[in-house]
Amino acid sequence: MDDDEEEEGPSLGARPRQSKQPNPLNQPRRDRQAHERGRGQAQQGRGGQAQQVGGRQADQGQAEQGRGGQAEQRGRGRGQAQLGHGRQSFGDGSSIQRDWTTSGLIGDPINQREDTCGSVVFTHLLQASYNKDKPIAQHRDLSYLVLANHIQSQTQAKGFSFRNLNIPINYIRNVGLRGHVGTEGRPQVTLSNDKMLQEHLFMTLWRPLGIVINNFPVFEDVGMGIYHVPLALDNVTPEHALLVLARGITDDGVEFVVAQNSWGTTTFGNQGYCRLFLPADGSFRIFWPHFD
Repeated sequence: MDDDEEEEGPSLGARPRQSKQPNPLNQPRRDRQAHERGRGQAQQGRGGQAQQVGGRQADQGQAEQGRGGQAEQRGRGRGQAQLGHGRQSFGDGSSIQRDWTTSGLIGDPINQREDTCGSVVFTHLLQASYNKDKPIAQHRDLSYLVLANHIQSQTQAKGFSFRNLNIPINYIRNVGLRGHVGTEGRPQVTLSNDKMLQEHLFMTLWRPLGIVINNFPVFEDVGMGIYHVPLALDNVTPEHALLVLARGITDDGVEFVVAQNSWGTTTFGNQGYCRLFLPADGSFRIFWPHFD
């Protein structure tokens, strides 16, 4: 591929239009919510009978707390999928087996500026690679906007999305992130479509990874469910980059990775995180910046 040529197909970074169709993966969650709303309305219709037995309910609540919240765990199975730093679990009995959110190398989800997801992921991974194994006093914070502005200058576009991954890769290799990265080693980026290597990386998750997927509108509605990455990329739908920071497994044996998005913490997924199921023949790309 010529480094100066744009690839055919969609750009990386644009956010999809809001989905008008419900995500079928989240139907159980919607059923539970509808049931809870119906139960709440029924309780209101009984004219406040719940208040009359308030003392008895309080005693019962204290007893449940004393049993370590067993009532909350009932029916969910073993080992809740709980990310680090007190984030909410996914609430379906799945367990987290590798978790980089506790490493201190990657911060909390941000709300990206415009279509800068690719720059966010490249920069945060490069920062994590640089800071790894260094004392906190030597850590460096890198600005994704430096890379985003370079990409915009190269593509001559109004936005910050791009089709050619060689643009950020070559900038990181040849320039770095101006004035922010020290001289210890030269920054590199590895991009892989090798399925065997991908499987090994996702099984071990020995480092945080970047992943590029098609940005279908239904992805926005993943919520607490698991988004199944489609088997085939298309040349119409924009692509989206995310940070892969954890891996886990459901009670019934479905393996997933946990990705950090860059759409804030209140409107997407589980406080800005989501789970992805990656089929062996799925269409996605992974990459990881590092220092030689």
